[in-house]
Amino acid sequence: MTEPDTSGVEMIAAERLRQQSIGYDSRHDSTHRGAELRIAAAQLLVYKTDESLTTHAYEEDMWGLINHRCRTQLERLTIAGALVAAEIDRLIADADEKGGEK
Repeated sequence: MTEPDTSGVEMIAAERLRQQSIGYDSRHDSTHRGAELRIAAAQLLVYKTDESLTTHAYEEDMWGLINHRCRTQLERLTIAGALVAAEIDRLIADADEKGGEK
């Protein structure tokens, strides 16, 4: 998954581009208004740690990312970073659309 000199930012960017190439683009992301992107990222961030997500109303691994896509901690963090980037992009687009705070 990684090249020897690939930075974390590059890995996150590559994962986000992969997501967009299969249809998880800004149009798709805009349909997630209930913090789904943040929760999916948080699930990946805490998976196999001593932390948990006990206050959310979503099922564990709601998108199947842990079971079907993430074999290593590095992969989980990379995908989680891409989900965070998607949420940032969505918030920026919303703010631009509304002329409000980012």
